[in-house]
Formats: sequence, structure tokens, C-alpha cells
Amino acid sequence: MDMQSSISKQKDIGTNDVIFSEVQNVMTKLEAAEGSSIFFIDKCVYMAFRYLGLLKSLFENKKEIIGHFMLSETIDYLPADQLIYFVSPDLDNLRSLVVHILSYTKRFPSAVPHIYFVPHKPLIVEQVLDEEYKLFQAFPKLKLEELDVDMFFLEANRMSMEVPKAFYRLYASGDITPLTWAARGILKLQATRYGAIPCIRGKGEQAAQVVRMLRGLQNEVGKQFLTEIAPEIDTLLILDRSLDFVTPLLTQLTYEGLLDELYGINACEVCFPFSISESAHVGDGVELTNRDKVFAELRDKNFSSVGTCLYQKSVWVKQNYEKRKDVQQLKELKEFIKVLPEMQEYHQRVGMHTSIATEVGRVTQDFNFGKRIEMEHNLIQQNNVKDVFEYIEDLVFRKEPLPSVLRILCLYSMINGLKLKVYESIKESMMLVYGIPQIMSVFFNLERCGLLAVADGRPTVVPNYSHVRKVFQTWCQHLNEEQPNDIAYTYSGYAPPLARLVDSLIGNPRSWGSGNSLVDQLPGPKEELTSHIDLPTASKGSWYL
Repeated sequence: MDMQSSISKQKDIGTNDVIFSEVQNVMTKLEAAEGSSIFFIDKCVYMAFRYLGLLKSLFENKKEIIGHFMLSETIDYLPADQLIYFVSPDLDNLRSLVVHILSYTKRFPSAVPHIYFVPHKPLIVEQVLDEEYKLFQAFPKLKLEELDVDMFFLEANRMSMEVPKAFYRLYASGDITPLTWAARGILKLQATRYGAIPCIRGKGEQAAQVVRMLRGLQNEVGKQFLTEIAPEIDTLLILDRSLDFVTPLLTQLTYEGLLDELYGINACEVCFPFSISESAHVGDGVELTNRDKVFAELRDKNFSSVGTCLYQKSVWVKQNYEKRKDVQQLKELKEFIKVLPEMQEYHQRVGMHTSIATEVGRVTQDFNFGKRIEMEHNLIQQNNVKDVFEYIEDLVFRKEPLPSVLRILCLYSMINGLKLKVYESIKESMMLVYGIPQIMSVFFNLERCGLLAVADGRPTVVPNYSHVRKVFQTWCQHLNEEQPNDIAYTYSGYAPPLARLVDSLIGNPRSWGSGNSLVDQLPGPKEELTSHIDLPTASKGSWYL
């Protein structure tokens, strides 16, 4: 679908209503065809649909819909006339998609497959399915379409493209498709929801390319699409992940961060391997958003202060329940009964998060967890680096999970560098423990991404950590944990340099073009797109992507 048509279609629709409308259009088409349908959906899209309530409102309690399942599930016992897929156009996953289609149609030959790519259908995907897998030859009625959904609004101030492999595609495969999607999404947000953004800035190779793509798209569709809505955002800041590889390699230490580390948060939902209450079951999904008032207060706190906070809340709940004993007049009783449901809900949430925090606490109090944090802090302070490498070797010899080992090895590489002799030694050890094919493949991809490299003196796009640490003051020795006033509180002493950068740019926006500001201390180009549109401004502040 061309950009102008997409914008025109979504112009008068609200945020998540766009998604509902797009999926509803698909359902209407399917209802026009005779027969039953079964849906298989990529995990990331499935989780977003479930969180937004689309599965319940559009897929359930309809006679013509046999069921909806994640793509990873093999359902070969439910016959349907139409086999519908909502999937990401990921070349690496096309084989499993084709296998899934062939497996189902082998069991039910009359089923006609339809594939909807989210958010768009690249030509290369169609070519691979046709020329390599001969899918059109096997299924003459096969339809390839797209579900034009660029962004999922998960919370009021938070949205996601739900493209989990975007980093791999950009840095390992060299596929710039996610950048195109980002540019399209930003343009559509301006045209349909937030109005023209007067100033859009990008720092880093990929971010600068998004800004250039956005400039081209705006010239293509014309300014008329950006002049009907009063601007709500004055500056959009787009930053490359490559500007700071260190921070995502560190263990997150906030309450929300640890839940993501230990259990994985997908589309604001987490499933725990334990029961969080007497009425709950193991594996039940729990929504984690600001609609949960307790979670809203806990999510950004360092986990070390979560226990105290929950205790204070439980005392507050108890004291409020005790107030019922002091009720003497009918008016007071009515007031108490009025707030009772909300108080009971709050009490339930406090109990739930207390159960969760107790389980998380068992992990954080474990010796191995503490040792990991100690080694990470040694690295980011560049102290006792030799001990850190010995720790990594010990992880390998104990055959700890490979992702855990690779994460701290990449962190070591980013901060300290890996000399050739050391690099070859650890690679050989890991091949002996984890297998040659797996380690060869993993090291190849990590090197292509710039996460793992031999320190041979050649120039690199990865920032020099020693310089970044000094200029951005990434380590804070003295923290006020009672009344935290520094972002370093979230990582128990470490301040992400991009947080420092954003703070600096918000405080002094003109420093962007000065040539000697913090933004110029990081490698990579910077790009700026300004829109001069005569409309009353109702700016809400900067956005950071």
C-alpha cells in the first residue's frame, strides 16, 4: 500500500483503533468467503493483540473461526477451510512458516492458505516464497497481503513496533527494512495523531538514515497531510543503539527490569513459573502497566528499595481498613463503602507484588547473582578487569547458559577490548564446551554486529568506553537511595550515557549544532529535519526513541 493511501485511510482513527480497523477489514474479507478459518500468529503480534483485547473482541465467540494460536504451535487436529497467518516478514523464519503450511495442508488438503505480513510485505519475501519454496506452485489460490500496522500503543506514553529481531536484521544481516518501517510509522503518527513535529533529530548511522528517509517520505506525500493537526511534540530524538552497546548488556536492576531479565516481558505481559496468589495458576499472564497503581510506583525503583516500599504500602492498607472501626455516622459509612472496592483492589495488588518480589528476592540474594553484579560493576569502573575474565572462564567451564556467558563476554569486549591471544583462547574453550558449529556461528554474528571484536588498533564505530565514561560521568560513587536524584540509581551506580545525553539536550536544545556538545562526543553522523508549518503549537516535550 502506498504512503498516501495508508495515511488517508487512518486519518480519522484513534491510536489503537487503527489496529482494530485493519484487523476488522481482514475479518470482513474472510467472512465474505465461505467456510471456516483458523489463525496462526507470530508470538510478538499475538501478545500485542491479546494485550489490546483484539483476540477476545474479534477472534472469539464466532462460529466461522475455529481458533487462534501462536505460530509456534502445531495444531493438526482442527480442520478449517481457510488457513490464515499473521507473521513478520522475516526471511530467517520463512522456512518454518512454509513447513507449518505444508504440515497443516497435508493433514487437511482443502485448506487455502492466506498470509498477512505485519506491517508490510517486502518484494524479496514474495520472491523467496515463489522461487525457492515454490509456494504459489503448490497453492495456486495462495494470497499474500499485509496488515498495515506500524505501531502498537502499549501505554499512554509508550509504543512499540514489535519487531524483536530488528537489531539482528540491521546489524548482522544488513537489512534496512526496519528503518523504512520506523520512518513510515513516524510520518503516520504525525499525520494521524500528533501533528507535525517541528524538529526531528537523529544521531548515529541508522538514526540519521531514518531522518533522511523521513525527509524523502514527507516530500513524497506533501505537507498537506501534516497541517490539519496542532503539533503536540516539539522535538523527536532518534538515537542509534550502536551509540551505547554497554547498557543493554548490563543486568537491569529496577523492579520492572528484573522481571524482564528473569521472566521476560512481552507486550506488557509476563508469565511467572509460580503462583502469585491462591486463586492464580502457574503460568498465568499478568499485565504490567500503570493501570496497576502499585506497579506504577514500583517499576522504576531499584530492587533494593522495593521491599521497604511494599511494606509501607501494606501498613497503609491495614491502617485504612482499621478506619472502619471509627465509623459512627451513616455519611461516614457511605464514604468508606464508596472507596472500599478500590482499596480492596489495591490490597490485592500489594499482595501480588509482594509474592513476586519475594521470588525475585530469592534470585537476587543468591551468591551467583551477587557475583555477576560485582563483576559487571568492576568492568564499568574498569577495576580488577583480570578477575572479570577469570570469572568468564569459570562460567564457560561450568557450562553456564550460553546467552549469559556471551552477554558478559561482549560487555568485556566493549569496555576492555579482547587481545587476539585472549580472544582465541576463550573461543577455543567455548567451542570445546558448547560445540564448534554453534560457537562459530554465534561469534560470526556478534562480530558483524560489533559486539565482539579483537582489539587490534583499527578504527571502530563503537564508542571508546574510557572516553565515554569520563565525558558522560557514567559512574556515580555516592547515591542518595532514600531520595534518588540521579539516573545512576537505577543501575546501582551506573548512569547510561544516552540518558545523560537526552538530559543535556533537553536542558540545552541549542547545543545540538554547537559542534562541541555531548552529542559530538559519540561516533556517527547526526541529521536534522525541521518543518516550518504555521500552526499553533501545543508542544508536550521531547520524545526519545
